[in-house]
Amino acid sequence: MTMHTLSKWVLLAIICLCAETAAAFNSPLNVCASDVDYPPFLYADGGNAEKSAGLGVDILQLVMTKLGRPPAVILRLPWLRCLNAVETGKLDMVIDVPTAEIDPAPYWITDPYFEVHSVYYYSTKARPGGIDIRNLEQLKRFNVCGLMGNRYEAFGIDTAKVDTGTRTYTALVRKLDAGFCDLFLEKSEVIDSLMRRNAELRTLLTSPGLQRRDLPEELPSGLHFAISRHMQGGKALQQSINGVIQSLHATKDIERLQQPYLH
Repeated sequence: MTMHTLSKWVLLAIICLCAETAAAFNSPLNVCASDVDYPPFLYADGGNAEKSAGLGVDILQLVMTKLGRPPAVILRLPWLRCLNAVETGKLDMVIDVPTAEIDPAPYWITDPYFEVHSVYYYSTKARPGGIDIRNLEQLKRFNVCGLMGNRYEAFGIDTAKVDTGTRTYTALVRKLDAGFCDLFLEKSEVIDSLMRRNAELRTLLTSPGLQRRDLPEELPSGLHFAISRHMQGGKALQQSINGVIQSLHATKDIERLQQPYLH
């Protein structure tokens, strides 16, 4: 093979690689999200499970616009299946990943796009003396229950040791009252959003027999995007998304996006 022929093959390979890269950039990202509603960040729009809405979705699509990419395609799956699909490269990215909840090794984890805060609930009927938690280490002394699909590693708790056999907050409160567990954990932003949308749930969660306390956390907890390390250009995408997130915080655009979910 002559040098001239070799140069032609190298040039052709470069052109093909550039074409593949351009095609990948112009294709929508295939994004995974939990099939459990997590308002105000993620929920089925109008009860339609095929259409996702929420603050996390709004931020994701705005990021795509800022990067000059088409809107992402969002698929709702059970959380562990969702993470596995991104870990193995079947899907490109997962949204609404809480800080420190997953092993970062299989993913490129972005900066947080929103900061969230944890609270705990307990029953005064089962625990008339109250529960006073001053650090996360104390959580290990209590029997914790939670909703199916939630993870608790970010709290230093093995999820396998948490009773996650219920799908509703009503069932969680019944477990507290019956003494089957001591407390349940949730994000205040999620609870407040649910109560604004559901008067019955608001009555339940503000009843005198139920107490809500802020959970002391050593570091702020945020929500992140996690990109598959199998994705072509995944590291560059992480860096680009981080740049957009920093810009959205600086311009207060994330606060603007949040406003419709506060009322």
